[in-house]
Amino acid sequence: MKVEDQLSLILSKLDEQSKGISEGNRRITDVHASIEDLKAAKDDFERWRPQVDTLCHQIDELKSTTASPAAPPVFSDAVFVFTKTPAPTHQGASSSQAAFGPCGHGVAHCHRRVGSGVGVTLEPPPVKGEPPTPPISPHGHASHHFNSCCGHHNFSHNLPQLDFPKFNGSNPKLWIKQCESYFDLYYITPENWVKLGTINFTGTAACWMQTIELNLRHCPGDILCHNVVHRFDRDQFNHFIRQFFHVKQTDTVLEYITLFDELMHQ
Repeated sequence: MKVEDQLSLILSKLDEQSKGISEGNRRITDVHASIEDLKAAKDDFERWRPQVDTLCHQIDELKSTTASPAAPPVFSDAVFVFTKTPAPTHQGASSSQAAFGPCGHGVAHCHRRVGSGVGVTLEPPPVKGEPPTPPISPHGHASHHFNSCCGHHNFSHNLPQLDFPKFNGSNPKLWIKQCESYFDLYYITPENWVKLGTINFTGTAACWMQTIELNLRHCPGDILCHNVVHRFDRDQFNHFIRQFFHVKQTDTVLEYITLFDELMHQ
């Protein structure tokens, strides 16, 4: 082999090695750049972490504040009587009526109260020389007197007239609880629960009611509740999940915490 050919071969190999060294240097430069990016991301995380810790602490405080039950009211040793004082009728009042108001002309075993109507009144101390009046159980004498005088029907009339809760397809479990409270307050008989509930369907719920085959005359309340929850609660859960993943802070921290807490409880 000629000397010129050997020199050309050596020069070509040197060129290849030079190119390899240049490629290695380029990769080392890229690695250094990646390390610098990681350092910058780490610095950003360190700056952002105290804010997140503070926000988590505020959320925990807010949850503990809302979850702690309010202190029960403290009353004195006075006895509360829940009754309706009957109007004076004749001298032959019964002994049970004489114990709850100024009926008849018997011996006064307690101070008379002024006024009438349903309410929570304080039982005054007994007349001097008389034994103290024992506490009256709401299931005992007072309850019997109240039911015999006015009954459940008159008691429901003393409550403020509230509209039956409407149902448009949102919050089905909350609507069911509101219906149960309404039935208890106004003494609605069970055979009317389904009819009263379905006539208050609106919007999507009313359209859904037209599409299902349900005999309202013989449909028990638990079957209707099961169908309502099965139909509307599942879609609402998926909607809340989508809202949860898109929630972000756009205003104050308190409003962000409030929005987050509302989504957590829905």
